[in-house]
Amino acid sequence: MEILLNILFLIIGFVLLIKGADCFVDGAAAAAKLMKISTLVIGLTVVAFGTSAPELAVSLAAAIKGSNSIALGNVVGSNMLNFFLILGISAIIMPIAAKKEVLSRDYAISLIAAALVLVLGFIGTGLGRVDGIILTACIIAYVVFLIISSKKTADKGGDDFKAMSPLKCTLFILIGLAGVVAGGQLVVTGAQTIAKFLGMSEALIALTVVALGTSLPELVTSVMAAKKGETDLALGNVLGSNIFNLLFILGASSAIRPMVPNTAAEIIEYRQTLLDLGIFIVASVIFFFPIWERKRFTRGIGIALLIFYALYFAFIMMRNYGVITMPL
Repeated sequence: MEILLNILFLIIGFVLLIKGADCFVDGAAAAAKLMKISTLVIGLTVVAFGTSAPELAVSLAAAIKGSNSIALGNVVGSNMLNFFLILGISAIIMPIAAKKEVLSRDYAISLIAAALVLVLGFIGTGLGRVDGIILTACIIAYVVFLIISSKKTADKGGDDFKAMSPLKCTLFILIGLAGVVAGGQLVVTGAQTIAKFLGMSEALIALTVVALGTSLPELVTSVMAAKKGETDLALGNVLGSNIFNLLFILGASSAIRPMVPNTAAEIIEYRQTLLDLGIFIVASVIFFFPIWERKRFTRGIGIALLIFYALYFAFIMMRNYGVITMPL
């Protein structure tokens, strides 16, 4: 009975996360429009934050509760899902054009961000407050850079977002934030209990179930964009989300509550998750070359991305249940 209740908590939590994030984005974007902020700037800041809100809520709630494996695993798992599963599905639906400037800037920055987290994670005993401040400073610099570099093409109307009254904007923002915070708490509580019941580590359930749930906004956005032929949006959504996950979410979470493993089991899970981040970096670098050569994610590359994710999923499942062991 308890396990069924926690599965219900998990489902309700995901619904609150997704609906709350949507509500927050609508309200905040409309508020920005009232302040005459351009659509492009709204997209680079408000919408990017809103789509990362589920991951932020879960990682922050987990960090505060001391569940470092969920906090870190959620981000690493979401990035894995975003790049290999979501882009793979999107590319199969419709080959995704990859412009040179996107590959040399956003793709490269996502790799640099992952490498920075990996280095900081291995230095010392975990991700401390100083590490969090460094990562947060990097995301601020990234957003400022995007805004400045996009000034030439920035529009002034903000016509892509619905108009709302100031009162309605405020209500949407407050309701959205409440939904995201409550959803994050429910997801973390449910995930911890389910992990123990199924004999899964907190890191594994964070890398899979929790990561999938918090990545649903990116999945829906990218797949719908691919169906409509808006492949720039599909790719930009994934790369932008990955950068925000690594720099903003891990930065804010570790700055508020350091992610420092204490017990032997926590240290092993922490190192395993960093290993997964290393796998993400190596695989992303390998896939970069055929993508750069073709300037697109072809259907063949999409299939290869899905095959890689399936192999990775099998690897972490076998690792969790002791089929394979790795010295860490």
